[in-house]
Amino acid sequence: MDRLDAMQLFVRVTELGSFSAVAQQMGVARSVVTRQIAALEAHLGAKLLARSTRRLSLTSAGTAYLEKCRVILNLVEAAETGIAEERQTPRGPIRVGAPLSYGLKRLSPLLLDFAEHYPEVTLDIDYNDRRVNLIEEGMDLAIRVTAKLDPATVARRIGTSRLIAVASPDYLARHARAGQGNSPD
Repeated sequence: MDRLDAMQLFVRVTELGSFSAVAQQMGVARSVVTRQIAALEAHLGAKLLARSTRRLSLTSAGTAYLEKCRVILNLVEAAETGIAEERQTPRGPIRVGAPLSYGLKRLSPLLLDFAEHYPEVTLDIDYNDRRVNLIEEGMDLAIRVTAKLDPATVARRIGTSRLIAVASPDYLARHARAGQGNSPD
């Protein structure tokens, strides 16, 4: 018996006031819900629900257990939500190697926007023109502008000799130059 599942089931039974309603909601037979609650009561060594043919009511042990179950289940939900939110927010260090001229001219302006959008990410940029070993130097990414790669290098081409500038409409609106769109005429 999974205790958290049993607690959730117990809370649902008390909220709906019926084994049948919970069973229908879960898409299982009523006997499945009844057995789960009976197993929980056996595990606890206490009757949680007083059952009659017409209704369910909490025993004193059931009332105390229900309060604690709600607190525990709320804490579990908050912990899981916190982890999910943390996973969705990029954070931590990123170490990048880039050629000096490319990095200063092309990459630096982009990194300022990146840092603004992702304040919990720390960027460590190593501007150099030498070949780097990502693993030995602890880098996450290296950008290299070259026509030839060493055959042992594992790389992914992200562009060709033709440069294409791409920007979102929001970026263009925020960074429009005089005489180019968004003019106050």
